[in-house]
Amino acid sequence: MRMHRTESIPCDAHRDIRFKRALLNLGIMALLLAGYAVFAAVTGFGFECPIRAHTGLLCPSCGMTRALADMVRLDLAGAWHHNPLSLTLLPASGICVLAFAARYVYTGKTELSLPFKAAAVVIIAAAALFGILRNII
Repeated sequence: MRMHRTESIPCDAHRDIRFKRALLNLGIMALLLAGYAVFAAVTGFGFECPIRAHTGLLCPSCGMTRALADMVRLDLAGAWHHNPLSLTLLPASGICVLAFAARYVYTGKTELSLPFKAAAVVIIAAAALFGILRNII
């Protein structure tokens, strides 16, 4: 039986398409992050922070490359030493990304809902506060 353009694809088919799209995007993000972390762990090379280079102050993500390299080596104490956000806000951000992907797969919605906006505000505020305090203390 031939379907006309006006007929819709069943809901499960839409969900399967969204699942494959979300899985592909999450996989690409994970591969890029893991690839960079392994590259940094093996070579010791990381990007210089432009904020630190121009002001001498540590931004909230300064030390994150070394922390990711430590996490690849399962050295959690080293990761904490280089940047505590690597073991606190980085996992929280990852959980938010996974929750957003799950919401997209099941509902098809791509706009941020109030809980996601609130989580983003908390993560950004915590990172900003950390950035200020790490330069004072």
